[in-house]
Amino acid sequence: MKRLQEQASELARQQEQIRSDLDRLSQAEGFQQGNDANTPNESPRDLARRIQSSKNDLKKGLGELQQGLDETARKAAGQQKEAGSRDLRSTSNYLRDEGLPRRIDQGREMIRRGLVDSARQREQSIQESLGELNQRMAGAERSLQQQGGNPGSPQERMEEALNRTGDLASDLESLQRRAREQMTGRRSQNGEQEGEQRQQGQQGQQEGQEGQEGQQGQQGQQGQDGQQGQTGQQGQTGQQGQTGQQGQRGQQGQQAQQGRGQAGREDGSPGNGQQHAGGPAGGRDAVNFGERAPLGGAPPPRVTPEQVRQFEKEYQLRLREGQDLARQLRDRPDLAGQVEDILKRMKGMPPGRMLADEGELNRLKTSVIEGFRELELQLSRELNQIARKDNIRLSKDDDIPKEYRKQVEDYYRALANKAE
Repeated sequence: MKRLQEQASELARQQEQIRSDLDRLSQAEGFQQGNDANTPNESPRDLARRIQSSKNDLKKGLGELQQGLDETARKAAGQQKEAGSRDLRSTSNYLRDEGLPRRIDQGREMIRRGLVDSARQREQSIQESLGELNQRMAGAERSLQQQGGNPGSPQERMEEALNRTGDLASDLESLQRRAREQMTGRRSQNGEQEGEQRQQGQQGQQEGQEGQEGQQGQQGQQGQDGQQGQTGQQGQTGQQGQTGQQGQRGQQGQQAQQGRGQAGREDGSPGNGQQHAGGPAGGRDAVNFGERAPLGGAPPPRVTPEQVRQFEKEYQLRLREGQDLARQLRDRPDLAGQVEDILKRMKGMPPGRMLADEGELNRLKTSVIEGFRELELQLSRELNQIARKDNIRLSKDDDIPKEYRKQVEDYYRALANKAE
């Protein structure tokens, strides 16, 4: 644990250096524009390159810290240090929910695009998150120091199993919720693109229809002009020539407008040399397990390899926590068997499919999460029964007359057996 705390402190120090370098980068750019009287020691390009490298190191360090927290929490649970294990899991979940790796990538993109002032604001929020992370780790360390390795009484062991089951169910619910939000985000984005394409296609059709109507009106006007000519035959000939000319122009206008509509309907990109079609360019927006594709371009991928990798990593962590829970309940084969059945269902569900198949995501809830919630309820009932039985033993120490003590014990015993 001490090594993890030192690692977290080092990451906070690295982030502070990144913030300082960003301030220098802003000053260096200001000097280039004639707004600063002090000549920087490094060029803006060199500074930006060094900051990008530092942010890569920070992201890698956060991944290693996350893995270390999860592993230490598992070891603490195996040593019956439940409070410390719970604090460590909470710290790990905080680090995961804060999305620091994603925010680091967003900051790198801002720097690449030259948005230094926006990047500086983002780095401040990252610094604050790392400060909160260090405080949480200090609290987990205190919990570990206050606990020994004593397995405790049956009631304490049941309380630990109950807490671990509830935490595991909550973590899986969080995983499912984030996966569903990612799936909903992809659908919403596809809907926006299709709506833009339909709107552009309708606009092209409307413009083409207006071109046809204009052509017909011009032909009618030319017919009237021809009829008013001094020589009827020549007027008719002129009418035909003009009509043919106007028809040619109207046809060209109609084809151009139809071309625009077709381009809008198919891919939202300009067609026939025109630049009216096409959606606005959109930035990449990271959500939960990965990135969204830009608006106005190609449809977003269904699931990226990085999304699958992140999901599988967390899913396997939850699976290992379930295995630890089964080992903790080995003195109760009936309860341990329930955990093993749930774990068997987890192993039969490919994590990668859950990100693309809503049916698989629903099955995670009905087959796994609800199973752990039912076990949590059963453990709670077991704990209440243990507490009632303990009341029988405690009654022996009360100031009860000897002639009534046996009757009191029989009474409490009958209540406990009735509850079972």
